[in-house]
Amino acid sequence: MTIINLLLIQLIIVFIIDLSGVMNSIKIALSKWLTKGKVASTGFNIKPFDCSLCMTFWIGLIYLLITKSFTLPYIAVVAGLSFLTQSANDLLLLIKDLITKVINTIYKII
Repeated sequence: MTIINLLLIQLIIVFIIDLSGVMNSIKIALSKWLTKGKVASTGFNIKPFDCSLCMTFWIGLIYLLITKSFTLPYIAVVAGLSFLTQSANDLLLLIKDLITKVINTIYKII
């Protein structure tokens, strides 16, 4: 069950950081706040918060600590899931594209 939860954590983090666009909104708001409204930019990093690999790793480790599952095999799973965040991003986009393709095919039939 822990591995499934870690996988779900990875997918949620990838969605929020890489796909939702929320990080660009946060960066724009932060740059406006820091420059008193003179600059609205997304051209900077606020690691680990805008890095799905980093966030998956650290939140995964926190999850393991909270659930008292902090063992070497589970740490390796977290590291592997962190490494695969780009693949998870691509998989989520593929699922979205497949659903769009099915919907378009249904429209053509109707």
